[in-house]
Amino acid sequence: MEFVEINGINTRLETFRLKDPYQEKIILSSVLESGIREPLQCIVTAEKHFILIDGFKRYRAARKLALKTIPCVELSTDEADGILKLLQAGNSRTLNILEQAALVDALSSTHGLETAEIARRLEKSTAWVSTRLGILSEMSEFVKQEIFAGRFPARSYMYTLRQFTRVQKIKKSEIDDFVKAVAGKHQSTRDIDKLAYCFFFGGHETKDQIKTGNLSWTIGQLKHRDSNSVGVNPNDMNELEQRVIKDLKISQKYMNHILHSIQDERLKTASFFREALLLTEGILSRVGDFTHTLKLFVDTNHQKERHHDKRGQKKSGLCPVPRGQEQKRNSETAQNGQKNGQADYLF
Repeated sequence: MEFVEINGINTRLETFRLKDPYQEKIILSSVLESGIREPLQCIVTAEKHFILIDGFKRYRAARKLALKTIPCVELSTDEADGILKLLQAGNSRTLNILEQAALVDALSSTHGLETAEIARRLEKSTAWVSTRLGILSEMSEFVKQEIFAGRFPARSYMYTLRQFTRVQKIKKSEIDDFVKAVAGKHQSTRDIDKLAYCFFFGGHETKDQIKTGNLSWTIGQLKHRDSNSVGVNPNDMNELEQRVIKDLKISQKYMNHILHSIQDERLKTASFFREALLLTEGILSRVGDFTHTLKLFVDTNHQKERHHDKRGQKKSGLCPVPRGQEQKRNSETAQNGQKNGQADYLF
């Protein structure tokens, strides 16, 4: 370990690591009280140039506190080798899957390593490498910048927006519009996920409210809707209706669980995959009928839901337009709103 002048450290690899404003505050406080206890890792070239590869949060804390020198250790003398070593150590430690993707992409695009070579050096499968190379190719440059800058949560992209682009075939430009509307607004990941469903499936008026930054009102409407749903008296339903509601809630809950857990790297035993593949094939064989039946239920009952709405207002999607901002809509817009209104049943 040696102490290196902070102004002499190259931080060009910073774009491969996610920023986290909350963690930055914690680290800043820790460095202020106790200094930098764990040295930063650098690639040290033959010319004694220090290229920072791990410890960017500590580095930024040190700059904010006007420290002149910081402790560093040499991870490698070669950039590609340094990235490989960081990936080997970080897989089980701190690297997010998007950070892994960015580093693997650098090995491929900048350093010219083939997929098979990266997999061999990391002792991973080629599928592991290909998956990470594919993640970044699905993202626009704008979305990538917002996520890595810490203005949009990586989790919301991976488990919500990415599913929209892959399954719902939402265009990248629309994903950009949503990220632009909510990035940096300090919303929780739960609220962002709900806003995403509202944005893409809630109708034109709802999308316009989010685009113009009216997030608080939209979230308020969602919470109001949730509270009304919770307040429904089960005694108003017969036994079959209560059972169907219970089954729908269970289905929604475990769909979310599976979406989040099925990509976890801790899934690795042969016995698990044998059983999981059999179950998955069984589920997939029924997905078509399941989806068709749910869509038919929504289509045939949407008009009933409108008719029985106590407010007597027409709704084009998940959230109605705020009072005083109602606009006249022609029949074509109303029809589009009815189709997009299927998001009402996602919450």
